Amino acid sequence: MLTGIITMYCEEFRSDETPYPILQEPRLSDPHIMTRMMFFVNLVTTGSISSAAERMGVSVSSGSRWLSDLEKEIGCPLYRRNNKAMPLTDAGDYLYRNFCLIGDKVSQLKNELTHFSTQRRGTIRICCTPVYAETYLMPVVANYMAVNHQVNIAVQVSAFGIQNWKDYDIIIGALNSLSDRLDHELPLVKRTLTAEPFVTVATPDYLLMNGTPQHPSELECHRCLYASSLTGSNDWAYEINNERHFFKIPKSLEVCDSTLLHKAVLCSAGIAYLPEYVVRRDIQSGKLSTLFPEIETAKWLLNLYYPARSQITECVSSFKYYLTEQHHRAFNSHSLHSHQE
Repeated sequence: MLTGIITMYCEEFRSDETPYPILQEPRLSDPHIMTRMMFFVNLVTTGSISSAAERMGVSVSSGSRWLSDLEKEIGCPLYRRNNKAMPLTDAGDYLYRNFCLIGDKVSQLKNELTHFSTQRRGTIRICCTPVYAETYLMPVVANYMAVNHQVNIAVQVSAFGIQNWKDYDIIIGALNSLSDRLDHELPLVKRTLTAEPFVTVATPDYLLMNGTPQHPSELECHRCLYASSLTGSNDWAYEINNERHFFKIPKSLEVCDSTLLHKAVLCSAGIAYLPEYVVRRDIQSGKLSTLFPEIETAKWLLNLYYPARSQITECVSSFKYYLTEQHHRAFNSHSLHSHQE
């Protein structure tokens, strides 16, 4: 709109000899026109091309060329180089008065945007695996928001945050150590919050009714509970004689996440393969019995994913540090072991 109005002033300067042809469609899409207009404003403010060039950190020849290019692009002269008393043409005066307002607005906008990188304000989009969200995440979110009033938090509870990583600022995701290659290509920083062994469990009632397997190979004869988001497949891993063996279990009951799996095994639906921290209290209380305690299993990894330092905002960065600190306090208070990469 600005150059369109300026063009109207060009008729008074138009002659057969003018070196500035009227442009029918001013190319405001040219990214350099804003720099040229800024130079013009500095020219008017300082009173000379050399001073304006010095202020903008360019050579005098570059500044002079910017002015000429701007006049050619608009289609009329803006600055009378040989008339110090009245250096501005009508079009130049109009450009100066209006672009000063635009320049102030740009500076204001820049300052406001800077606040997003230097202040704790904005929205943090979090995706968290269900078993962690239920017990640990919400207290952390509530405590953080209590002292950061300009931060909004949107929480999505899902076991598949890694697959949709572009939708979130922070992901708290769980992986089987045998399938951690799934996050190898992510352009995110990964930090392992916890590495817990899997344990094979069932209720005493289930074992009383169905018998107690003495070896993982006997699992195929039992009802087995399975969550693809937890182990990645229906293969359960065990370390036998210093060799890793995989036993394919029947998908007697398939659920979408470990929270449902935990509830199902407590209902005596079958045998489950779960991270130790999920069922530790149930084992201690006698609600669940551990199978094959002498055989090592795969590891359950709880990972925190977030953008690299050059791409992370202040509020996301501060929440990430706060979450990490609170996580270790919570796990240590429950005698759980944490491991950081």
